[in-house]
Amino acid sequence: MTRHYPGPGAGPAPLNEFCWMDLKTHDPSGTAAFFSSVLGWDFAVDEEDWRKAVMISAGHHRIGGVSDLAQPVYPPGTPAHIACYLAVDDVDARTAVAAENGAQIVVPPFDAGDQGRIATLIDPVGAAFSLGRPQGFPGWPVPSPYEAGALPHHAVLACEDPERAEHFYAVTVGAPLARAAFRKASIATPPRWEPVVAVADPEGVAARACAHGGEFVPDAEGPARLRSPEGLTFRVQAAHGAEAAEAAQAAQAAQAVEAAQAAQGARSARSARSAQSDQATGAARGTQAAPATRTASAARTSPVFLETDRLRLRPFTAADAPHLLALDNDPEVMRYINGGRPVSGEEIRERTLPRLLHDHPCTGTRGFWAAEEKATGTFLGWFELRPPADHDPAVVELGYRLNRASWGRGYATEGARALIRKGFTDLGAERVTANTMAVNAASRRVMEKAGLTFLRAYTEEWPDAIEGSEHGEVEYVLTRGEWGDCPA
Repeated sequence: MTRHYPGPGAGPAPLNEFCWMDLKTHDPSGTAAFFSSVLGWDFAVDEEDWRKAVMISAGHHRIGGVSDLAQPVYPPGTPAHIACYLAVDDVDARTAVAAENGAQIVVPPFDAGDQGRIATLIDPVGAAFSLGRPQGFPGWPVPSPYEAGALPHHAVLACEDPERAEHFYAVTVGAPLARAAFRKASIATPPRWEPVVAVADPEGVAARACAHGGEFVPDAEGPARLRSPEGLTFRVQAAHGAEAAEAAQAAQAAQAVEAAQAAQGARSARSARSAQSDQATGAARGTQAAPATRTASAARTSPVFLETDRLRLRPFTAADAPHLLALDNDPEVMRYINGGRPVSGEEIRERTLPRLLHDHPCTGTRGFWAAEEKATGTFLGWFELRPPADHDPAVVELGYRLNRASWGRGYATEGARALIRKGFTDLGAERVTANTMAVNAASRRVMEKAGLTFLRAYTEEWPDAIEGSEHGEVEYVLTRGEWGDCPA
């Protein structure tokens, strides 16, 4: 059950916890449309407020507001961000303590009308926050961490020195923060407070986020990140009631694997564009995006298939479904695969996972492997080296699909070269082939760097034409003899 604090007439928000948020954006209407579609929040002008401010509600609870960065009060170039407000007993005194302990004062304490007194600072680890003493506002309701409804129930600060940050806030407010978590940053991102919400359908949230131009990035060490197109970031975790659904989804995936293995025969890998969408025909580069970290269950149960200087390749498990959903819902990653159309969680479970979990008797192993950054365990995407004909290991197909955060770092070439070596030395391969769209210049360069050479250009009829498909496909090849003649 959700625990509520007394209403506005009973006094201000409880102290030493975050009580409000303000989405500061260059695109108020786009921000409202995104979070309304993804989390079900309501955005409406408060007609009783003299400022006619836009307020955010989750169900019957007001949880935040929206500010337009085009207003002259904000300096030019101010980036979009979420301002999180920490309720304290005395804004002026706590601001002074914060400054004495290494905080930078951005906006000194001031009276904000009926909003109370407010100050904005940057803490010693680099995260912005605001101190406030709200008047007549009871703060966020306090749901269980596993109760659905997209209500903020705590906030997370991921930074390089979480112990220092936690100590700073405890000293600043005079007590340990309530409803707050401090974590070691697993990737190089600017430190920032991120509100956490619980939802009943995290896969649905992921699909809706990607369909509306955002990102949903799983994190093995905590709640997943939900990022709007403008970069406003929340943490999202499954509500308690969603756990049974996740277990059922894993069971469905296992059943689909068994059915796929029973029905699998020697069939062409290019009988339809949908088959190509699960191969590595050209999502090998682009611009920066945040990576995902591996799930704990995958790390525990998956043996390592292959390691390079920087990569670890392991078999997929059903627990990788959120990683695959995020990967396949990035339009840039899927540009040369399906034109960037959204992919549903059902499609991942019923079509993609069975294919990636399939064992090939002729090679004695899988054909697809999850790729992780060896130093951090960060999920990067996948590599493929599999025989199109299940009974014959002589010809294998090379492929790769990596998230945008890994593009431009040489991972595709590094993984491809290692798999080629594995194929020729351990798996009985005599010939490695790779295919992509003719216009996918980046993927073609990876094939060439891995040692393959151009064999032919060809055209095929696909159920759904995508941009560039009119120029046809290309095939590259490398034989064992050619590979053996190449310098190490």
